[in-house]
Amino acid sequence: MKNMILQRTMFWILVGLVLAPAGVAAQPAAKADKDKIGDKKPADLVRSAEYIKKKFEELLGSMSEIADLMEETEPDVAKILRRTVEHAQRQLVTDKMDDVIKSLRKGLDEAARQSHGEVIGHLTKMLRIIEGGMQAKSDTDKKLEELRAVRDQIEKNIERQKEEKSKTDPKANAEEIDRQTRELIEGIKNAIDKQKKLNDETDKTVPAEANFKKLADLRQAVRDLLKKQEKLNASTRDAALASLPVLGEAQRKLAGVAGQLQEKLVNAGKSRAMRKALAKAGVKPDTLETAAGLAGSAGGEMKQAAGALGKSSKAQAGTPQAQALADLKSADKALTEAMQKLSAGTPSGKLAKKQGDLSQQTKKLADLSDKIEKMAGIDPKNLSGKQGENKKGGLNKAAGHMEKASQKLSAAEKKPARNEQDQALSELQKQLIRAAGLRRKAMGLAKKKMDPTDQQQIAKDVNKLAERMKSGQDNKPMPGQKSASKAGKCAASAAGKMGKCDAKGANKKQKEALEEMKKALEKLDDDIAKLERRAKAEKLASIEDRLEKILEEQKECTVRTRKTYENRQRGKTPYDREAGQALLELSKSEGGLAEEVAAIRQLLVGEGSTVVFPEILGDVKQDLSDVQKRLADQDPGPLTQITQEEIEAVLEELINSVRKELSKGPGRKKGGGKGGGGKCKKKPPLIPPLAELRMLRMQEVRIRKGTERLDKLSTAGKLPPAQVESKTKKLADRQQRVIKLTREMAEKLLAAKLMAGPK
Repeated sequence: MKNMILQRTMFWILVGLVLAPAGVAAQPAAKADKDKIGDKKPADLVRSAEYIKKKFEELLGSMSEIADLMEETEPDVAKILRRTVEHAQRQLVTDKMDDVIKSLRKGLDEAARQSHGEVIGHLTKMLRIIEGGMQAKSDTDKKLEELRAVRDQIEKNIERQKEEKSKTDPKANAEEIDRQTRELIEGIKNAIDKQKKLNDETDKTVPAEANFKKLADLRQAVRDLLKKQEKLNASTRDAALASLPVLGEAQRKLAGVAGQLQEKLVNAGKSRAMRKALAKAGVKPDTLETAAGLAGSAGGEMKQAAGALGKSSKAQAGTPQAQALADLKSADKALTEAMQKLSAGTPSGKLAKKQGDLSQQTKKLADLSDKIEKMAGIDPKNLSGKQGENKKGGLNKAAGHMEKASQKLSAAEKKPARNEQDQALSELQKQLIRAAGLRRKAMGLAKKKMDPTDQQQIAKDVNKLAERMKSGQDNKPMPGQKSASKAGKCAASAAGKMGKCDAKGANKKQKEALEEMKKALEKLDDDIAKLERRAKAEKLASIEDRLEKILEEQKECTVRTRKTYENRQRGKTPYDREAGQALLELSKSEGGLAEEVAAIRQLLVGEGSTVVFPEILGDVKQDLSDVQKRLADQDPGPLTQITQEEIEAVLEELINSVRKELSKGPGRKKGGGKGGGGKCKKKPPLIPPLAELRMLRMQEVRIRKGTERLDKLSTAGKLPPAQVESKTKKLADRQQRVIKLTREMAEKLLAAKLMAGPK
């Protein structure tokens, strides 16, 4: 708040300085009364000008002192003040004020008016600098800052309350924990006994018959190809453009493998023995032909993807690669279903079903273990003991080995199945030890005495925050204030019940406190999302307004430059004193515009969500600085005018792009579901990537047209070779940057599309 007050104070002081000298040389002197300028006598005007200069020097000194004092506490304000002072020093504003005073003393009315106009121009630019700084943090931004700060505090209190609740969980659920830990231990023991029996039965199984083995080998070939294609797809998504042709060659080789696989499947489908075995098991006789067709289709998609990668096109390779995966998965499914029916009546197939059933039972035990940990408020990482006791998910790991063993048994792969069974048994034995440790830990916590100190502090902090939320937004309660107030009361009640050793009552109130805090968080998130959309619109509107002012002033400069050039005289000195002064004024105006563009660019860089717009504004700033130098060197010729026209074109495109975003309105919050205490989603960029990509396309067209125009002027001999060379190099540099940025933006859009997945 204080930095806004300071900025506005400086702003209005400068406004006063701009308006104060309005009477100084404001009107042309009347011929009948040469000792007066406007309504004031020369002596009065001199005193007025001297007074203004004195006040201005005092203001500059104050700005510098305040900037030093606020460097650490308010760095943004210090930066704005320094930029304002630097402008005044760079443009010698106080010297120009002296020129006004000297001219008035000598009775040089016209000279006084000219110098006075320069002073007004620079004071106005200083106003822009401070005004731009004030716009950097609007009322909406301040509200957002306040809401986010409150949100962070609620989130921290949620984590603290969760931790405190974990202390009462074991006592509140002691009976249920006792029953379920016994059930878990017995369940694991039972699973160990069953797995041992399955291991013994697997040792006694006979090898699979030839047709089944052949089918299993074909399915494995499909799975191997599927795995390689998945890896290649992932590599393509993450690859740099330069490496895409190499990936294209790898994709071409996989297409060859798919062709060979198709041939093997076709040959297997022609076998009488295979067709007879499949028919007997109830499998469709054309299953292998179907799988062969899918492998062939996958190969065709791979060839298409290889061609696209060879041309360094990720976008064109993405769809055929995805389709190739889909075809291979369908082929795998068809072969797997055939194998399951073929093996259903065999000893190995029956064992596979038993092993699969045990895998499902073990997954249920894993869920029970997780439930006990949550009920007891135990972090799995805190469980310690002998071998593997601290490995969370160990029962799921055992179930995974069982599932693989079932698959191997279905394929009549005895040795690999036994290997998976041994690993499942080993993991079960580790989890039996862990389950015993979980029981000891949970029952030990259930007997621990409760200390309400931390819970009392949480209650105080939440109540304090709820009180703060009462008058946070325009003297109105913040969203979620009522829920925060309820949470504070629940937290205090929980502390009271802990003091009375009422574990169940305390635990219930802690849960209620958490629910209310999460509700407050959801309501805050909704309001933050709305304010973020409003802040975006405000920033865009501010940028549009500033760009429009720059464009308007640039158009005036372009017209004046053209007129000055058209009125040039023949000879060594084409510009007389008056024309030279006009060019100098134009140079200063262009320099001021360059500073304003730089300020907008810095605003976007600081905002951090856009890439292309700051780059283009950087080009505009460079062009303005080039024009400033040429005009200062009294060169308003074709190249200067061309550059001015290009500046106008870019500004118009930027303004149109911003207007297009503003025309979309605030929109609606995207994404479903409630926050539930989760992190705020990343705010959308000020300028969406697609809009930035369009700007790059326009920049590309502009560079091409600029190159063509430069070539015509060079051929016609209207530009010196040095200027042609300099401009050509600049266009070439910009062309390279456009190519680089276009690739980066395209990859970002593709990555976002792939992450989103199919709709």
